[in-house]
Amino acid sequence: MAIGYGIDFGTSTSAIIVVDDRGKTTLVSDPESAHTSYTFPSSAFVNDAGRLIVGTAAERQKQLNLGAFRTQFKREFRSTVPSVLGGRTLRTDELVSALLARLRECAMDRVPTPPSQVVITVPASWDEAQCERMKDAAERAGFDPATVTLLPEPVAALRYAFEGDLLIAESTVLVYDLGGGTFDCALARGNTAGGYTVVGLPGGRPHIGGIDFTTALMTTVAQGFEPPREDWLHLDPDDDAASRMHLSFREECENTKRVLSTQPSAWLNLPEGGPIEIDLEVLEEAIGEMLEETVAACNELLYAADLGWGEGDQVVPVGGSTRLPLIAKLLRDHARTVVKIDEPELAVARGAALHAKDLLNGVEDRVTEAEAAPEEAAAPEEAATHTTVPLPSTDEKPAPARPTASDYLDYYGDYPSATRKADTAKLAWTMLGACVALAGLVKLGLMAYTGLAAFVEETGPDWLPPGWSAGIAGTACMLAALIVVVRTESHVEDSRPGTMATMWITLSYMAICGATIWWHFSGWDGAAIPIVVLLNLALITYLVAVEHVSHLYLGIGEALPDTWPTLLAAGGTALFTWWSALAFGKLAAWAEPRLPEVFTTGWMGGIAGTAAALVAVVITLALLVFLDDEMAVDGFQILFAFLCLVLTAAAVIVDYNLAGTAGTVAAFALGNLAAVSFLVASTD
Repeated sequence: MAIGYGIDFGTSTSAIIVVDDRGKTTLVSDPESAHTSYTFPSSAFVNDAGRLIVGTAAERQKQLNLGAFRTQFKREFRSTVPSVLGGRTLRTDELVSALLARLRECAMDRVPTPPSQVVITVPASWDEAQCERMKDAAERAGFDPATVTLLPEPVAALRYAFEGDLLIAESTVLVYDLGGGTFDCALARGNTAGGYTVVGLPGGRPHIGGIDFTTALMTTVAQGFEPPREDWLHLDPDDDAASRMHLSFREECENTKRVLSTQPSAWLNLPEGGPIEIDLEVLEEAIGEMLEETVAACNELLYAADLGWGEGDQVVPVGGSTRLPLIAKLLRDHARTVVKIDEPELAVARGAALHAKDLLNGVEDRVTEAEAAPEEAAAPEEAATHTTVPLPSTDEKPAPARPTASDYLDYYGDYPSATRKADTAKLAWTMLGACVALAGLVKLGLMAYTGLAAFVEETGPDWLPPGWSAGIAGTACMLAALIVVVRTESHVEDSRPGTMATMWITLSYMAICGATIWWHFSGWDGAAIPIVVLLNLALITYLVAVEHVSHLYLGIGEALPDTWPTLLAAGGTALFTWWSALAFGKLAAWAEPRLPEVFTTGWMGGIAGTAAALVAVVITLALLVFLDDEMAVDGFQILFAFLCLVLTAAAVIVDYNLAGTAGTVAAFALGNLAAVSFLVASTD
């Protein structure tokens, strides 16, 4: 079996993925890392014995001698001037060779078969001299030069983004590659069957990346003090304590930035003093200008191709820095469709691995001229960027056999990445199957709790206790339902980390459970409206969850962490509106034969009904204030949250007062409009 490597040599971190000719991939972790990480720090350290150490081990030992440590050397790859580390004089390409050798060593430990193809990604802006130096560095790292292929990073990202999709129609795609140290953008045109051709010269900003975001956050925080803490921002070669303080501050800001990729705020531990809270607004203030620079680079690229943002079909964001919600919002504000990428920090490495698989199977590159190329011969640097992404068509090589169920089980056991690369359709069917199983198990459990005891007492043997039988059977069904929910949500979270899919499918499960319980105790005739509304809510939330596990990033329901209190408020509003209707309509008649004549029952009904209605109004107003002050959602979202509560109350009132088919249809329509309003409010 032939083996290939896909290598992403990054500014902050690097990665290597092993692939065979069938497409089965193996992620390689750094054994020095305390937790499972499939990226290696692009760092180097020379110890007291003069040994060059790279990766996590270098990061761990840097505090021993800061002068012997170096990181982010990819940015200086063009330079041939050596630097002194721990008494050794080393060029940048020698550090790169050591890092590549470490990647090769770990890959060989994982899969002990020499690679027949090695694909290494490089920035699109690199010239021919830099590419040749990278090939030389790979040869010194132990790779056979005949097996090494260099691939532009945006092209690798594009190769991965559309793996498994079949886009027959011609489309124009913009790759937005924001990594640890550089920003690249490239424009491609084509389709999956025939391949994508990179159009014109790629653009970008070589000095904008995740490390620059960290530096900007450091500056914003340090200068926010009076007087500003400039000593936190600079390394002092003559002061080890100050240098360690600087490195500690940088690591804390880096960790805070990572937390802000999934949370609205984070606590930052300062080198001196207590922690402070940092939210997305502070981060946006720090990096806003750099984000606008990335948009400007994309504008230049589109302008050169005589296109605008609205004329591109899709934007593909890759690179770990694109996990930040600020970047997702930035792209949604400009692009028509944003393709959602799983594990964007590994997208380039995965694309390189897929390219290696294509080369193993004999699928050759199809190199084309740029559509906007000048009449004269292109320079070597320019020609190197006009590469068609090798997405094989079916007439070039038969598709490999689809893995069997046992194959998938093997993948899950030995290759944790398989769950994260799960097919969208498979995830959708898995979630749907869990919904059906959940409804069935909850119904069986309720039937056991409420009816099994009588059945056992009537037909079972005398030694079988009916109460215990019903309790055990009902509890077993409920535990099975819980296991289905937990396993499914765990699978979805592993397959699509960082998305809202788990939260939305949880809402679907809750709606299904509510409908099932209501149906069991009230029957269809007694609760048709709430049952149907809950089932439609389950359907809507299920579809949103499917959207979140798909490759199309439409932003639907992305603001759920901010708007979830609307669901609680809607429940409270419905409850108190129902009590208000009962009080106005039936409390007086209920109380009149039961209370002394001294009590005015009509007044009692009016007061109780008014009080319940006022509580519903207070709940609504409290929600609006909470969303505005605490969650900081925009006015458009607040409007639809308010509309959700108003429609919920209206559905309850109509259901109570309007009998017959007309009342049923009206209440059903209002309830579903309330659900849709909540969905709109939860869309940023």
